[in-house]
Amino acid sequence: MEASESTNQNEPMDIGGWLLLIGFGIILSPIRLTINLWGVYIPLFSDGTMEDIMVNGSLIFVAIIIIEIIANIFFLLFSIYLIKLFFQKINTFPKCYFVLALASTSFILIDSLAISLLFPEAEVFDSETVRGMISAAFALFIWSPYLFKSERSKNTFIKQHT
Repeated sequence: MEASESTNQNEPMDIGGWLLLIGFGIILSPIRLTINLWGVYIPLFSDGTMEDIMVNGSLIFVAIIIIEIIANIFFLLFSIYLIKLFFQKINTFPKCYFVLALASTSFILIDSLAISLLFPEAEVFDSETVRGMISAAFALFIWSPYLFKSERSKNTFIKQHT
């Protein structure tokens, strides 16, 4: 029935149904990441904490902080790219969404485990981290399969990358 919404086989379907929720999520993602980057890392640089970490912190801790910053910037840029793919209905959108969901879920888990090994007394799996893991896992295990299996998705993301 959804396939009848497209009058021409070469024209993608309108974004609708569950894709609206995915679209809402990918629009919010760069906003959330920017707020997170700003709220976590700007104070570290502005109050001298980052300089103290770089001088006095262990090499492993410094590496973790640098990797976190680079990864979060990558996730921010990739999420902006996903918005472009989504609204242009490019056929690589489902694969790129899956890659970001897998990378995000993996990164949160690996980063949290690394911090918990480095600082066993620290509460690493706080409510914010758990919320991030659940959100990333939901994207990976619910939305990604939907994008690959649903007829709406298959009939929406059909444009070739130009």
